[in-house]
Amino acid sequence: MTTVNPPQPDTPLTCEMLKPLLDHLSDGLALCDLNDTVLYANHVAQRLLGNDVIGNGLANQLIDDQPGTQIAIHTGVHLDITELPAMLGLRVYLLRDQGSRISAEQALARLRGLVEAWPDAVLFCDAEDLAISDANRAARDLLEDDNHRLTHEQLPQIFSASDAERLQKFLRQDLLSRRGALRRELLLRNAVPVEVTLIRLDEHQAQGRLTLMAMLRDRSHYLGKLRAVEHKLAKAQSLIGRDSLTGLHNRYGFDSAMEEFIDAGANGREFALLIGDIDHFKQINDRHGHQVGDEALQKVAQRIRDQLRDDDLVARYGGEEFCILVVCGGNKLGEIAERIRHAVASEPLTLDNGIQLPLTLSLGACQYEPGINGEALFERADDALYAAKEAGRNQAVIFQNT
Repeated sequence: MTTVNPPQPDTPLTCEMLKPLLDHLSDGLALCDLNDTVLYANHVAQRLLGNDVIGNGLANQLIDDQPGTQIAIHTGVHLDITELPAMLGLRVYLLRDQGSRISAEQALARLRGLVEAWPDAVLFCDAEDLAISDANRAARDLLEDDNHRLTHEQLPQIFSASDAERLQKFLRQDLLSRRGALRRELLLRNAVPVEVTLIRLDEHQAQGRLTLMAMLRDRSHYLGKLRAVEHKLAKAQSLIGRDSLTGLHNRYGFDSAMEEFIDAGANGREFALLIGDIDHFKQINDRHGHQVGDEALQKVAQRIRDQLRDDDLVARYGGEEFCILVVCGGNKLGEIAERIRHAVASEPLTLDNGIQLPLTLSLGACQYEPGINGEALFERADDALYAAKEAGRNQAVIFQNT
């Protein structure tokens, strides 16, 4: 084996993070402990030495051939083996068949080229002062560093002010106290959200200093997709709770609103429930068709909506039945119910043939009382609606708790 002095400067790399890169090298690369037991071999090294090389001594896999050349016992390949600068306290061996030797400088340059072309941003910095020592092209693009100024900055400076403080806290409390990796979602100074993976590397043997590697993955694309999904979901939820014919809330939307009103009522908010039913609606449908019936529903819905405020709610509960939640005290309920009834009956529905159909609404109303639930409130308003119909229709009846 021949030993090559390390080229200067050398950027330390972590084995676990760079395994995908090492496996794409066209040369064999083996990492060994101080006893030359193979701890990692990339795909090419395993092909040259044999698949069972890991866990065995490197020397036990070889026999000497000529000076500077050895033969792999299991594969018979004539190898040129060069020891590269140590990485992570491990011995690094470059393996090539005799016919195509490559220098250590070329191997490291190729490895650096892979890091440079890596799609995620990669930066290296000193663990003590966090000064950035190197950054790949993706990092420069992500941080809009056209003038190569990153190597004159410290790692926290590339993040927003608040996240720079968070980063330094993470480093002090977590990463620098132990080996391993730390992953966080942070915001860059140019407002780009990124997933940050921080790797603590072993001491660089040549300089005796601890180095950190930061890998930044742009999350803005994913967040944009997430916002689009959330928008579609909100729209879908809105459609789920809406009646397609009238544009009012449907039964699902009303039930959800009722729960909110009941909760607010328990905390002192005054409100009431009104249930309205279009009088003789079945006759309108039977005599004039469903298209006219639909037009009648739309007219009634609009006239009810015109009498309500922003805090109130009206829903088409089903068929020709409407449910109305109004914010009011008990002394105003009768006035509101009568105003709605009058608005619906104020103008007939004029058909294309000139026939005018009267539109009237029977209403039952009940004021919320603390302690009752939505079901009880609905039953009371429904009882009042029944009384309005019994009284001749086109009436508004207020439930009286006797």
